[in-house]
Amino acid sequence: FAQPMRGGLRFVLLQSILWTLFTISLLLPWVPFFLRTNKSRKPHEAGEEEVFSGLLTSSAALGMLCEMLVLVALMAFDQGEVARADLRVLETGIWNWHKVFGKASHKFWWFFVSLLCAMAFYSGALVLLVGKVQNSIVQGIMILVFLTLLVVITALTNAVGGKWRHGEVAYHIYMPFRGGRIFAICQAVGWILFAMTLLVVLYLLWAVAFQAGFPASARGLLGTAGLLGFSSQIMIALSLLFFDPSQAGRSPYVRKIDK
Repeated sequence: FAQPMRGGLRFVLLQSILWTLFTISLLLPWVPFFLRTNKSRKPHEAGEEEVFSGLLTSSAALGMLCEMLVLVALMAFDQGEVARADLRVLETGIWNWHKVFGKASHKFWWFFVSLLCAMAFYSGALVLLVGKVQNSIVQGIMILVFLTLLVVITALTNAVGGKWRHGEVAYHIYMPFRGGRIFAICQAVGWILFAMTLLVVLYLLWAVAFQAGFPASARGLLGTAGLLGFSSQIMIALSLLFFDPSQAGRSPYVRKIDK
């Protein structure tokens, strides 16, 4: 059960992220006890019920993400030590999805991507609950949990989902203008939506930190952030269906620019 710094670089990194998020998920429900300044206040007067509900929902979201990372870490496990200084092993290492799922690997790919999309939808619902919480610290925590979910889910979809479906040689994490026209367009739209989500989230965090909560005009941005994040996940997942391995080499658009 305990094998620190063993199992390959990707396995160790995923395990580190996994147990860090798991620890945070366990601590989140206890935040109200640290925020309480007047023990004589009644829960309904202090709004602690809404605070606890928001933090418990955030904790559950991180718990689901940890379960997904457990699965991915198992598929990334290998017998090598983390003594290799070459970080390219993150891109070129061997995945164990066929070993884990056998002949049903293709069917489990659909389940894997569908679950990630469902988690993206859940994260969008989570950020909507921020407007119902009055405590600015808890608002910031919930927004950060939403951002964590979105970043990890998008990374797993693009990196693990792409290599799982199309192979470890043909598909690469970063391949601009390659993989076919439809694939490139879907990827571009997905990452643009992702960047827009990050900008909205940064503004929301700024509002929480410097305006003691959201102004009425900014509350609509909570739904905007959730919608943009979910849409970016859908576009990136959709792009994997249109990837063309025969066009995974050098981009024809880049060749035209070179000329």
